[in-house]
Amino acid sequence: MGGLGNQLFQYNFALYLRDKFPAADIRLNTTHFKVDSIHGGYLLEHEAFAISNRRRNRSFTVVDDETFRSGAFSAADNIVFNGYWQDSRFFDKDYVDFARLFGSPRDARNKDWQRLIGQSPSSVSVHVRCGDYNNHFQLGNIATKAYFNNAIKEVLRTVPDAAFFVFSDDSGWAARNLDFGRAPVYFISGNETPRRNKWDIFLMSCCTHHIMSNSSFSWWGQYFDRKPGRTVVTPPYWVNERIKVFPSVVANIQNLPYAKKVANVPLESGEPPARPLISVVLAACNQEDCIHRAVSSVLNQTFRDFELVAVDDGSSDGTAAVLAEFAALSSRLKVIRHAENRSLFMARKSGVQAASGDYILFLDGDDYLFIDALQKLRDEVIAQDDSFDACEFSYMQRPENMLVRPEAYNTEDKRLSYFLRPDATVTIWNKLYKAAPVKEAFAAMGDAYINATEDTYGSSCIAFFTRRFIQRDILVSNYLVGSGISTKEHTLAENQRNFASIHLVLEGLADFMRPRLPEDEARRLLHATEQRLLAWAVSRIEEATVENDRTESYFLLPGCFHRAALVPVILGILQDCRRYRRGAFSPANAFRRLCSIGVRLLSFTKAGRWLCDRLRRLR
Repeated sequence: MGGLGNQLFQYNFALYLRDKFPAADIRLNTTHFKVDSIHGGYLLEHEAFAISNRRRNRSFTVVDDETFRSGAFSAADNIVFNGYWQDSRFFDKDYVDFARLFGSPRDARNKDWQRLIGQSPSSVSVHVRCGDYNNHFQLGNIATKAYFNNAIKEVLRTVPDAAFFVFSDDSGWAARNLDFGRAPVYFISGNETPRRNKWDIFLMSCCTHHIMSNSSFSWWGQYFDRKPGRTVVTPPYWVNERIKVFPSVVANIQNLPYAKKVANVPLESGEPPARPLISVVLAACNQEDCIHRAVSSVLNQTFRDFELVAVDDGSSDGTAAVLAEFAALSSRLKVIRHAENRSLFMARKSGVQAASGDYILFLDGDDYLFIDALQKLRDEVIAQDDSFDACEFSYMQRPENMLVRPEAYNTEDKRLSYFLRPDATVTIWNKLYKAAPVKEAFAAMGDAYINATEDTYGSSCIAFFTRRFIQRDILVSNYLVGSGISTKEHTLAENQRNFASIHLVLEGLADFMRPRLPEDEARRLLHATEQRLLAWAVSRIEEATVENDRTESYFLLPGCFHRAALVPVILGILQDCRRYRRGAFSPANAFRRLCSIGVRLLSFTKAGRWLCDRLRRLR
């Protein structure tokens, strides 16, 4: 899987196995590349050894990176090793010999490049990977413009007579964005096709010093260079979500003992802007594996009139340390730390209180911005029409790469009436707000531990203080599916916590709306909100709760919702029945019986439990 760099790691692992198990029949299976030819297919076919695409009628044990490290397999088995195998343990010998694999270039262009590099005693390879890395949720936003410029400064500090040789799939971007000062710079060309990529690795290895991307391609360029005294510069980390993804890479391959890591954000000291145009409020808890992606995406913005307010909500992992590292690099970052976990709602509230910008943009710790997000909001929203109080924008849903555009609606002069709609968009992380109504709303909301449906609470209260909503089809942020509360599988205990948050949201909205709105309007808004949250709770039970906990989770609902709100849910269960008998247990009789018992008794009485179980079995 992957391009030439990853294939070389897999090839190295095959050679490692052949060395450790000389009696074994070690083969490379390239069948995958017959179906998926991304990166040019398999690129070692005529250079590697014992390649087999044959399928055999045998049973195999599949061993991945994690299983191999645990040693939970037998060398006597028929084994399929499936993985990238980027681990320093497989480099106890120099297994891969570039010259034996590929020889040396014979064409005049590459010979000329080789000669020029050889004539430069302080040659520096710079590998800039764009293309498939741009905004990639695992690999993008790491080797940034700031990283390369910081790396160039670091090399020039120790190698003042450096000559830079740039290897990139987008030389135009590199020429526009990288600052080499007065040092000579050469942009290597002629090896762009997959079958010629190997000569770029060869030319990189001819250089004396190296500035790497977080790419296995440039890793091999520095690996094949065995000259003493070389300088190797790497990004501060290799992958986003670095604890969950490729842990062996994080622990071994990136941490070259002779390499120097440099920051991938602009280095800014001194006083932060006193009154920035935009404040980005970032809330995080126990997200050390991905918080660097969110912070880096903000600090690397092309628009610079902003501040980042990051709130660590009592994390017990390394989140606080990551934020402290970034705070030491950039004065634009304010870090607030809760001594204990107080919930996402309270983290946002602390961030809003500390924000000093004219506008506020919310960002969760597992999401990230496009590099030009704030520039677009400034040029295409604020500069065009600053009479709005809230602007909903487009976002990209990852990892599906699905573009989600704002729904066309008009709430001008309607205030909260939009939230009467059952399909109202209640998220606050896909909107740019004027700071004044946000600060007023959060000041009016009470303190509470709310870690589910907190967006409903926040967006509804903010809407009360706003006059005008607008929508713009501007791509601003990346929303990661699979890491939030709405996309995980829940247990009964987790549902208890989430439904308790719903109860607090409904109580908080009632306390907020009743003194501020006419009685009828407040009642209608509260009823519509309760119905929407009840639908969310039921969908969590049906679609995202472990099967054994679903029935018990239903019994939690009477403690969170009013009887009038629950009756339609019970009717919905009855209407979904496909097998029922008319007579004593008809839907009408069952409904009357439920009303006579009282919906709240469902969670407290044996009769109620029996009846609920009976209704569930009828579905």
